[in-house]
Amino acid sequence: MDNYKFGNALCRLREEKGMTQKELAQILDVSDKAVSKWENGQAIPRINVLEKIAEIFDTSVEDLISTGKSNVKRIYIHNNYGSVIHVKSKETVTSITTDDCKWIEIPQTANEYELVVYGELNLTDIYNDLPETPSDKPKSLKERIIDKGISKGLKLVSNLIERNVIQTKCTYRLSNILSDCKISVDCEAFSIGDRMWILDDICISYPKLVCDGCNQVLTNAVCINYTQIMKSFKKSALTSELGISIPFMLLAYPIRKMYFKSVLKPKGLIKFINKADYYIEKEEKAKKKRERTKHPIIKSFFIIIFAIIALFAIDTYFDIQNVETDKPVLVSADLSRIEFYREDYVRIDELPYDAKPDKKAGIEIWHDARTEGLSKTDQYLEDNKATVYIDSQGNKYLWLVLNYTDTIIGDDGYKDYEDFEEHLCYKQVTE
Repeated sequence: MDNYKFGNALCRLREEKGMTQKELAQILDVSDKAVSKWENGQAIPRINVLEKIAEIFDTSVEDLISTGKSNVKRIYIHNNYGSVIHVKSKETVTSITTDDCKWIEIPQTANEYELVVYGELNLTDIYNDLPETPSDKPKSLKERIIDKGISKGLKLVSNLIERNVIQTKCTYRLSNILSDCKISVDCEAFSIGDRMWILDDICISYPKLVCDGCNQVLTNAVCINYTQIMKSFKKSALTSELGISIPFMLLAYPIRKMYFKSVLKPKGLIKFINKADYYIEKEEKAKKKRERTKHPIIKSFFIIIFAIIALFAIDTYFDIQNVETDKPVLVSADLSRIEFYREDYVRIDELPYDAKPDKKAGIEIWHDARTEGLSKTDQYLEDNKATVYIDSQGNKYLWLVLNYTDTIIGDDGYKDYEDFEEHLCYKQVTE
């Protein structure tokens, strides 16, 4: 027996009687899944069931086995996409539910054929269609609450997908079609990244045909959730741009909107769908890279490096950021004596080797030290700093940096005070 011809004949007889698969299954005392498998050529019924079928349709078992169109090709389409897919051939639309398959007929002489395929992504329906574990006991209140929570959560995710994932209706041209050609419709999704700050990630999903027995070419692609996607874009774009400024919004929003619309047009969608493998491979490489950086050893290494850099920054960069506004009083015009915080300091050649900066909370405090006794113009031009040092004996020293500015920057950031052009050393007078 030719399974496919039998399935073809059974489907035709059932439709002529105006019966559904479920109604026929109830009469035969089998599941509607079994009837679906018979019609799709995946299985054949036993002889006693064949006799019942022949009786229902007022024919014989021999005619039932031998009938079937011989002048047609059959294309079997399997839904591996989601809740339901719709396949339009000529003017006929065939709907196929989750993990089910149906066939369409085309003339035997046809070498090319056009199919329009689109799907509906509803995670709640997929969850509700899952077979339940057989049990004699009714579900407890806890189990019912969990099921309800899962259903609501999946519905929320479905709505999120509807608003943020570009879903497409694709038209494919099939060629070199063999008899009993098999096509699986998969749900392919990929991200083309953030283009012109449009969305965090522009995600496109489309029904991908995996063909066994024919070749296929994508000829058209249409966004089927255009309204929801545009609403989401407007909300995201206007909010982000208004956060910067109204003039920026008035300038950037029209340009971004125009580009986003070009992405949603058939030419844009076809362009990106044809490069889907490239974007998927790119995302996989980025994912592997992120996973490598999450390795505990690598993560610990980066934490240690960051801690070292942070400590170095605290000890160097922030040492000269806490600036006070106290001025030492110039006692002699040649800077040989200075009064600082009512303490006298006398100039010396250099600081002792064991003198260390006097730090508060781990930070070296620099003081504004514009010298008194200079002309107002010179005082205005000067931007000097002073800090206190203490040696192992407890003696205080003053380090005065002349012509210091906060804008002196080297290749590695702010210069250390040892690199400044001129500095003077003072020791506190303890007499």
